Amino acid sequence: MTGDGERGTAATGEAASGRRATLGIIAIAIVFVAVGVLGQDDPRAAEDPGRDDGRTPVVAAPVPVAAPRPDVLVLAIDGLGPADVAALGGVLAPTPSLDAVALDAVIYSDAYATSPWPAEVLLAAITGRYHPALLKEDSTPTLADELVHLGYRAALVPAHARHRSAASEVRSATAGSHGEADGFDDVLVPEGFDHVAGARADDVAAVAIEWLGRSSQPSLLVASFADPRPPHHRYAGLVPEADAPYTGPVRAGLDHDDLLRTAPTFGAADRERIAALHASEVAATDLAVGRLVAAARARRGAPPVIVVLGLRAPALG
Repeated sequence: MTGDGERGTAATGEAASGRRATLGIIAIAIVFVAVGVLGQDDPRAAEDPGRDDGRTPVVAAPVPVAAPRPDVLVLAIDGLGPADVAALGGVLAPTPSLDAVALDAVIYSDAYATSPWPAEVLLAAITGRYHPALLKEDSTPTLADELVHLGYRAALVPAHARHRSAASEVRSATAGSHGEADGFDDVLVPEGFDHVAGARADDVAAVAIEWLGRSSQPSLLVASFADPRPPHHRYAGLVPEADAPYTGPVRAGLDHDDLLRTAPTFGAADRERIAALHASEVAATDLAVGRLVAAARARRGAPPVIVVLGLRAPALG
């Protein structure tokens, strides 16, 4: 998704065939079953319901067992564009985990970001509101607010300090508790959260998986991933080109602004270097997504509802 009007992609995955869910509204129906026992004049009839006395035996209807409520897993990936996902035509890197989600999903190919900043896009996604309007109404309920009210527990795992929304800061300041931001019970900070490039994808997944394993209660987990986007991490071995000898200006961890300032001097080798670094991060993020999705699917009896959001299209310098 892009903040400048370009088309982006959001994929909503359903873990079971025929099961559809909408991110903004999850309706849970509760069926109350009243089992009545009809009075019987003849006590022998109660002892022997099959007794042939001209009366129809009273048989209690079986009480249906309510299906467990599904977990909701929202994966917000900074810099992910349609050209990064193999199932959507991407050729830079293999993405088997994202492809598997897309295979059993509703794909929104005409999706638009409400801002060029990922925190504002994520906030809009979990409220259904345009971000500038939210700044005037910081009490707007979030998806976390709604599901916690229904008995869910909720956690936010932001990969980058900039992935925290303005509404989060307002609520944190007024509530006096970091964990109450945007209605989440827990806000978990992975290692590398304060780094200029944010936390690595595998560190985000590790924190999220640990949180999921704490209880069997139905849960909402919103996890953001800082990759793939500059400034780049290096994921050794995932994409061989990313580890090739290189002496140009495109370095792992280079500040985004510095990278853009050096862009006019890029040659073919520099651009190939950026593409290779980007591809390595796509592959690493896909591996982390696979681990997290597998953990969510194995945790409870009900298959999870999975939503994948591209917070903005990749900026390759």
